[in-house]
Amino acid sequence: MKKNDTHFIDRYVITGILLSLFLYNPIKSESNGQLVDFDYQNTSLKTALDSLIDSHQVAIIYQDRHLEGKRISAKCAECTMEAALNTLFLGHGLKWKHKGKQYIVIAKAKSGIKREFILKGVVRDKLSGEPILYANVHIQNTHFGDITNQEGYFYIPTSIDSGSVNISYIGYEPITVPIFFSEATDSLYVIELFPKVIRSEGVTVTGDNMEFFSQPMKTGQISFSPKHIASLPKLGETDIFRTLKLLPGIQIGNIGSAGLYIRGGTPDQNLILLDGMSVYQTDHFYGFFSAINSEAVKDIQIYKGGFPAKYGGRISSVIEMTGRQGNTKKRRLSFYSNFLTAGLTYEEPLFGRGSLFMTYRSSYSDYYRTFLFDNIYNFLTDGEGQNSLVISSESSDYNPQLSFYDFNGKITFMPNDHNILSISFFTGNDDIERLYNFPQDTAITYLDGIQDASRWKNQSGSVKWSRIWGNNFYSHILLSKSNYSSNSFYQSRYLGDLEYTVDISDDNTLDDFTLRFDNEWSLSLFHDIEFGISRKVLNTKYELKFQDNESEIEKYRANVSSIYFQDRWQILSNAEIIWGWRFSKYDLNNKLFVEPRTSFKYHLSKYLTLKGSLDNYTQFIHRFSNNYMIGGKKYVWLLSNDNLKPSDSRQINLGLRYDDRNLNSEVTIFYRDFQKISSFSFIQFPTDSYKSNYNRLNGDNVHLGTGKSKGLEILIQKKRGSIRGWVSYSFGISEQRFPDSGFNRGVVFPANHDRTHEMKSVITSTYNNWDFSLFWIFSSGSVFTPQGMQYFSEDVYPYAILPDSSASLNSQRLPIIHRIDVSIIRHIRIMSVDWEFGLSVFNLFDQKNISHKKYITLDNTKIVSTDVEMLGFTPTFFVRLTI
Repeated sequence: MKKNDTHFIDRYVITGILLSLFLYNPIKSESNGQLVDFDYQNTSLKTALDSLIDSHQVAIIYQDRHLEGKRISAKCAECTMEAALNTLFLGHGLKWKHKGKQYIVIAKAKSGIKREFILKGVVRDKLSGEPILYANVHIQNTHFGDITNQEGYFYIPTSIDSGSVNISYIGYEPITVPIFFSEATDSLYVIELFPKVIRSEGVTVTGDNMEFFSQPMKTGQISFSPKHIASLPKLGETDIFRTLKLLPGIQIGNIGSAGLYIRGGTPDQNLILLDGMSVYQTDHFYGFFSAINSEAVKDIQIYKGGFPAKYGGRISSVIEMTGRQGNTKKRRLSFYSNFLTAGLTYEEPLFGRGSLFMTYRSSYSDYYRTFLFDNIYNFLTDGEGQNSLVISSESSDYNPQLSFYDFNGKITFMPNDHNILSISFFTGNDDIERLYNFPQDTAITYLDGIQDASRWKNQSGSVKWSRIWGNNFYSHILLSKSNYSSNSFYQSRYLGDLEYTVDISDDNTLDDFTLRFDNEWSLSLFHDIEFGISRKVLNTKYELKFQDNESEIEKYRANVSSIYFQDRWQILSNAEIIWGWRFSKYDLNNKLFVEPRTSFKYHLSKYLTLKGSLDNYTQFIHRFSNNYMIGGKKYVWLLSNDNLKPSDSRQINLGLRYDDRNLNSEVTIFYRDFQKISSFSFIQFPTDSYKSNYNRLNGDNVHLGTGKSKGLEILIQKKRGSIRGWVSYSFGISEQRFPDSGFNRGVVFPANHDRTHEMKSVITSTYNNWDFSLFWIFSSGSVFTPQGMQYFSEDVYPYAILPDSSASLNSQRLPIIHRIDVSIIRHIRIMSVDWEFGLSVFNLFDQKNISHKKYITLDNTKIVSTDVEMLGFTPTFFVRLTI
């Protein structure tokens, strides 16, 4: 520390239970002769000090008059001597000074006025110099503490003048530092933490084990570190979003989709931010992988509910990712490759006060195809992921071509300890080409072939300036620009007497320009205020061209102006309430939307906490997707208007958490009520949603309905020992209803993403230079509609297969899903280069799990459904080297 002023049935269930029993293994205590352990109950302070002197052979000098009549009840586990003394003296008007090898006990100066002292500082990575976000900073044996912000800063007002400060974060060795707060008020402390797993410069330090996530005291929040996710089982690519699905409350879903389904919400209802930039295209490779490169991300905060007032515009959850700044102490270059992609990362210190970070990755399947690509390819050709074909048969010949790349860059400059300027950039690109051939002797005698292609792209940038003002005020200004674009073409060749061709092309763009000003003000010991303003300008354009006709264009522009206020109020020493309001003006309908936010936590004991939240959220943008979509393009972004109204939700969460040094467990119940959610299932084109009382199928252009989601989550996490990990269980019901339409006859039906039960477990271990991990999932299958229908029209799309709306939608469920994945990594150092060699196996026991149903056409009119299996036994090898 420096002081500087300026994450069957028979044998399969049994297997899962056995895999989970590790959580109950006892943990052996660790001994360290340099550390202090005690538990005094109503003991005289003099007796306690004498015991320390005798048992640890330490010189503690005191005067009897200072200890007279003082009795203590205190605990300390693996404390330094300094921390032990602070614990013993807390509340007794005593302090100590270290002189040579002696600790001298002295009385504090008396004062008739109770003073407030300030501890402020920044927490950084000891090796790279990067700030550590959302670290816990807590004054031992008190309720005074803080969590570092996005720049690593913390601020703690306290009424005691000395104490021991605990600093911790997932993946780092926690430390305890004695500090005299009366002397620290005008200083900015720089606290550096060592990673728990260090493999560099020929040195291996593994600490207890790798860590992935923690659950802060705030309702619904998960802090996730992607530092070691490469060690977890993977399907080829190290994938952030797929890894997040291992966490409690986030649905595993279909393997063909990287989208996040959180507590009954859908992927388009998640606010996904990277360095303040909104990410609208969230996946690559036809939905198999997330669009965010794990190499580019330092920290992830997941808010499953109860998210702060500063976040708005979505009704399900928030995924806030902070990009890596890069190493501020030395240059680093890394290369990595697997059976699907390859990439590199470069880090460079800048002028001793900043850093440059860049990372690039790309698929190489357009040059060379591995067996892993073939497995994914076969899955797509058999079932095309989760997307239905416009038309298909048993003998259809389907050939997709897939490729993608992305690039992340960040420049950070710190002119002094109070100011940080950062510039971030992100771009990603996907190209998909598909060719369907229909032999004339098949069931579809009228169609010769379909060819289509699509390209979608993200391109985003942001500039952020952060500053600490004085002792208790922090601000940052963010300017960001995000662009999503997609363009597609579709061509179908029809047989018969006329023998004609249908050509369609479309383009969609979304521009998001955002200006935000956010502030944090630690007003007193009992109130921390957050407030800010934002202005978001959204521009959407959709252009459709059919044959040689004139293009059909829809353009919309909307402004969303928001202000928010939030107060963290410490009402009792063991109770806290966070309350706030968010006000948003949406100019397309000229309405003001009010979103109250309230959460609480109550410490029932040292290890047991009750917490909950009640919140309202509003969403002004919608993602259009249905079975008509062309070119593999899965969605189009549309703005709310008079027909397509803004969606809103109300959420209630209540949880009970137990947390000690070895075990973290939590039980949470939740309820979500969604209003004005949209269904585009029977609309052919996005432009139809903007037209009153017009639809190419049934005369009703927009279906607006309601949804409900409720459930229970249970988590048990083992935090210490040579084997650690977690097991979680989720019970959930997600339902929707569209009362003013013929959709399912206007009655309630299970949502497409409804899964009643989901149990999963992750086990990790580290031994010398080896990393081991295992993932197990046991889940309900997806719901599906057993009947289909063939729709014929002389409009743009002559044929399409849709679920029969007169049937009971999603009335049946696929069989149970069960799977085990494993991974092993070896770390070695050869000629001053750090190497990682890894093997990961997806679906170790080759379980035949059903992904979804696919409808096909027989004899031109008959519709039948077939099962699409998930990937079976799929190994993949990966390598990484760092210079």
